[in-house]
Amino acid sequence: MIISLIGPSGSGKSTQAKLIAQKYNLTHLSVGTLFRSEIEKQSSLGQKLKTFVDQGIWAPDELAIEVIKNNIAPITYKNFIIDGFPRVLVQGKMFEEMLKLNGSSLTHIFHLNIPISTIYSRRLKTELVDHTRFSDAGRTDETPEAIANRQNSYDQSIIPILEYYTQKELLTQIDATPSVDIISNSIYQKINSLQNL
Repeated sequence: MIISLIGPSGSGKSTQAKLIAQKYNLTHLSVGTLFRSEIEKQSSLGQKLKTFVDQGIWAPDELAIEVIKNNIAPITYKNFIIDGFPRVLVQGKMFEEMLKLNGSSLTHIFHLNIPISTIYSRRLKTELVDHTRFSDAGRTDETPEAIANRQNSYDQSIIPILEYYTQKELLTQIDATPSVDIISNSIYQKINSLQNL
């Protein structure tokens, strides 16, 4: 089983991906975490990525695919959930081709649908109540400008992705505004139905 989970920054992708990975015994790959790991290691790949990540600009497709390939190859291209990918349609097509060449295929893709106003409300609540940063540890791209850039890039790229995977009957839209448990159960129901096919 290979599941992809996409949605805007702050939609809860990583939270849901971790829960899905645990329930279905899948390896969890977070593209954002993989990128930041490469940057922290100061690898040659990480140095290339840093310029884009710090500005809230998505990395070039070839760089993104290289990072993902490096992490999927050790698990033989099977049984994983990847969150935050694809970010543009060309990446999705490159990802599918990479899987095909290695005897695998995408099982399903979930889109966490949430308005930007809700994301900002969650961010503010977390910072006020928990006195902690809303973002993942190690992020260097949480300036207002970077956040706005990420959202603008997402808005421009998501429609072709949704249309493409809808046509392929591989996409399910998930309302990401309710509680974590309600969102999870919606995703579990779809995955269970896919397993029963």
